[in-house]
Amino acid sequence: MKVLITGATGFLGVPLVTKLSKFKDIEIIACGHKRGKYAFDITKPRSIEKLISKIGSVDVLIHLAANVPKQKKEDLKDKMFTTNKVGTFNLLMSLENKVKKIIFASTAEVYGFPKNNNPITERYLPNPVSYYGASKLAAEKIIQIFSKRYSIPYTILRFSTMYGPADPIDRAIPNFIKRAINGEKPQVYGGEDLRDYLYIDDAVEALIAAMENVTSGIFNIASGKTISIKETALIISKKINPLLGVEILANKKDSFDMPIDVSKARKLLGFSPKYSFPDQLDKLIAWQRKN
Repeated sequence: MKVLITGATGFLGVPLVTKLSKFKDIEIIACGHKRGKYAFDITKPRSIEKLISKIGSVDVLIHLAANVPKQKKEDLKDKMFTTNKVGTFNLLMSLENKVKKIIFASTAEVYGFPKNNNPITERYLPNPVSYYGASKLAAEKIIQIFSKRYSIPYTILRFSTMYGPADPIDRAIPNFIKRAINGEKPQVYGGEDLRDYLYIDDAVEALIAAMENVTSGIFNIASGKTISIKETALIISKKINPLLGVEILANKKDSFDMPIDVSKARKLLGFSPKYSFPDQLDKLIAWQRKN
């Protein structure tokens, strides 16, 4: 099986390539932006066409390449849509009649702010509130149109917030760890909001399950368990320094919970998350201390 992976040098791409490299029957074409053996830019059609001319047809495309804002202020419409929407379109057009299956890493951010506390299923109407979420939803639609037009099966995975070593994004968990290691109380705004944190290894397993399964469609990928942001910070603080505690600040935004239903992925993909926070927290702290 010949597998093309975009974003192979990223947070999710590196552990995925590492895991797939153990499969003897898989030929991996790992592509990253300006790094690695196959470097290309999905925002530039000629760059993609040059790559495809070298590698030829592939059995599976695992599309991870994306512009993800490291901080809220980086959620800029031009950056998000150029890479995530236009880049996805460019990639698919270059692979016309040269790919047998598409797997796309999307995000639960396409759902926006849920209106109630019920677990979010794939039937929930997407309503993104960020340019990043909107650009990912646009990419999903492009993939669905491409799939229908060329009769190519697709799997879209809507990941909840991921955590794990080497996370480059300024998310809650790595931010709390950094502050606690530096002797500063993790800061929590409000903190009663519930979140579902997905460990990176489970995200990798979901991608592999999608690769091995013929089922097409959209699937939520999460741990299936929630924890409040405040409790998350308290656990991290206590683990690093039992006397540190956390600092609770006034909430600067609307409160909302993000419980995510993964029953569809369990049933149709055979995805079974192994971890839920604080599982593997020691690994994250150890990595952060070294880096």
